[in-house]
Amino acid sequence: MLLRKALRGVIVIGADLDKNSTMTVGDFLDEFSLRQDELQAYKTQGIRSFLHRFEQEYHEIPGSQREVNIFEILGIVENEVKHSAFVAWMLNPRASHGQGSLFLQQFVKACGLSILPGTLSRCRVYTEYALWDSIPDIVIYGYPSFIIFVENKVRSSVDIDQLMRESRDLDRVGSAAALERDRLHRVLLTPAGLVPSPAKALGWVPLSYSDLGYSLDQCLPAVDFQDVASLIRTWLRTIAQF
Repeated sequence: MLLRKALRGVIVIGADLDKNSTMTVGDFLDEFSLRQDELQAYKTQGIRSFLHRFEQEYHEIPGSQREVNIFEILGIVENEVKHSAFVAWMLNPRASHGQGSLFLQQFVKACGLSILPGTLSRCRVYTEYALWDSIPDIVIYGYPSFIIFVENKVRSSVDIDQLMRESRDLDRVGSAAALERDRLHRVLLTPAGLVPSPAKALGWVPLSYSDLGYSLDQCLPAVDFQDVASLIRTWLRTIAQF
């Protein structure tokens, strides 16, 4: 349609040139160039209008804004063992994320633990660590400064007997490492962030997934690798469902 308009304009100009002998070829070319500019403006405006309409309609398409979630693809959104493994990966200063103790520092801060940041880079992190009477989900061993046991619950209920057994094993490990009791930390990670009274008396500290997520989200701008930041953001969106 725009092309037909432009051609009609050229025809009109030619007709005017025949009728008016005072119009020079230069005038004709100037007028033709002006019509070409108008045609280009029509095209540009049409493209802008199309993109604007497309953007509006795209946002209305169900699922068009959905990002790929590897945890959903693998069917492990509520898998405690897999979430424990992912948390342990983040907390491990030697892990492949390449961020050192950055995430561990945020974890310690979210738990309110009194641990010097300078001691975190030497930590070793283990999952499903079998001891005398228990198997803690995550063990963070900051030799020779501290030990942290993390018990993780996603959908399963808190087992007081399990926490008592883990607490006894932590005392045994602490005694073997010659650590004072105030260097032995117990963290219960759950969606609600609650600790039953009997477990609280044993020193278990509550940490909710939302509080951990908030703390980790604060440090993501400092992450060096975009792939790592993107993966953790996906995990944060996943745990937001809890």
